[in-house]
Amino acid sequence: MITFPTYNQPQSFRQFLRNALQSTFKNISDTENKTSINLSGYRFLIISNDPFTSFVFGRYIEKWNGKVDIAATEAQALEDIYSRVYNAIFIDIKSDKTNGTDLLSASLLDTLSKDQVAPAIALIDEKTDDLKASLIKAGIEDWIEKEIKPTDLSAKLLFYTS
Repeated sequence: MITFPTYNQPQSFRQFLRNALQSTFKNISDTENKTSINLSGYRFLIISNDPFTSFVFGRYIEKWNGKVDIAATEAQALEDIYSRVYNAIFIDIKSDKTNGTDLLSASLLDTLSKDQVAPAIALIDEKTDDLKASLIKAGIEDWIEKEIKPTDLSAKLLFYTS
């Protein structure tokens, strides 16, 4: 709800609008504080060639004081996995791929399963039975839909950091 403060003296429209927006954003930030978590000391890897997906998930994690690395290619992801320790790895899965062997390269799957580097979480467009079966076949047992609410994302992150 937008509330417009009352004023005793006339102001320019620009100043009026600035004051109104500041009071609105204060109300929004008060609401966000109720869902925020503290991820300081935790590091996450996002493997995605989609800048929007990387930005959205990375922004939430950074807002909650977590550290984020973004890998646009699987080669970059492998390099990051071997050079740093992660609490969770988010992998952007495109919905047009349904075969488990097509989801990820064999080298990345081997690294994630054999080396037990961190839990792998798939970022998916929509959850279908075929996709779930393909993810499980590929060794990824958890997933998050890309259109997730911040409260659900924070609960999932708390699960993997506790």
